[in-house]
Amino acid sequence: MNARHQEALTQLTHILSLVKREDDHLQAVRQRLLGSADGINNDWVADLLKSPEGIDRQESFGAKFGRMQDTIVDKRLSKLLQAAGENPGTAIDNLGRAERLGWLVIPMSGLQCEA
Repeated sequence: MNARHQEALTQLTHILSLVKREDDHLQAVRQRLLGSADGINNDWVADLLKSPEGIDRQESFGAKFGRMQDTIVDKRLSKLLQAAGENPGTAIDNLGRAERLGWLVIPMSGLQCEA
């Protein structure tokens, strides 16, 4: 294993621990947001957004979810590709490469853009 791959593995290990911490935080926020709700529907959302606390919970969940997604797509996937000897690129390129390698399945609608 060359030094570049070893460094990528070291960084990947660090990113995996970061993702675990972000997941723990996200699960805690999810529990505070959803509580014992049986499901989410329009009425549940309307009730949630009636109070400042509900709005804060929704915003907190969205921010933590977005942060975790960024960490996984921008950092983890890039380092994983690098550790596998691939040359990482943009996030969309990395997702496409990961799909071609069989690491994940992306529904076609997920990569299509409206003109």
